[in-house]
Amino acid sequence: MSQKRTKPGLAPADIQSMSVPSSLPDPAQPLADQLRRLLPSGSPADVSAEHFSVPLNLAGSPQQWASGLADLGFSSLSQSRDGLLLELAEALDLQGRPHQFIRLRLSRRGAEAEYTRRADQHPAVRRLQAWHLLLLTLSASGAMPASGEFSRHLSQALSDALALVSEDSQAMHLQLEAMGKQLKELQARIRPMEAQREADAKRALLDAQAIQSLQARIRHLEHLPDSVLEEELMEWLRAHDGSMSIREVARSLGVGGQRVEDALDKLCKAGRIQRVK
Repeated sequence: MSQKRTKPGLAPADIQSMSVPSSLPDPAQPLADQLRRLLPSGSPADVSAEHFSVPLNLAGSPQQWASGLADLGFSSLSQSRDGLLLELAEALDLQGRPHQFIRLRLSRRGAEAEYTRRADQHPAVRRLQAWHLLLLTLSASGAMPASGEFSRHLSQALSDALALVSEDSQAMHLQLEAMGKQLKELQARIRPMEAQREADAKRALLDAQAIQSLQARIRHLEHLPDSVLEEELMEWLRAHDGSMSIREVARSLGVGGQRVEDALDKLCKAGRIQRVK
């Protein structure tokens, strides 16, 4: 036979009015104040679901746990033969269903926490909030009598840690993480561009060396003695059955076209060649 108790949800006004206690929470006192101050402020937003589980050997029975946790601030409490399900609803949707929440499942084999996280909440901070609620619950339920004092001190340590983490610092940390991801994406895009730039620089260097080599060759050929140029022209005529294109010869020998014409004219005057119309 299952037993279910339901409590109203917590109002945002109640959440904002809560303050952090300066002393250790007494497991026997109502948990409402302890639970409310865990709730994050801010308007409803898109949320994601996360969870964790802890293997424990809990003492007592679900009925005993439910008795110790009744009327202590949970939105709902559902008891079964195997365990206890508790829910702290932080925000409801239009149909009255929990939109932001922390759910705890207790059994003799351990505890499990399921919770929602807004996009503007840091995962580590939200996980600490769930841990804090779990430790408060275990301490108040009597499920861990041997280590109740330890749970209370650890719960207070988590409470102090959460008090030091403001929402502004959470938002800043999330922004830094987003900027870090953007930086990695930009670096991934820049790497191929840098490789291409290096390849272009190497190609430009090789082209510059080739140009310098050609320029040196041209300067060398431009300073060839006329006698050497004339012999080059005679070899060309013999290899091409007496035909010649001045532009082609000048490009092949790397000399100016006027020098080729002057050398051919000199060969004609010397009677070594004769122009055929």
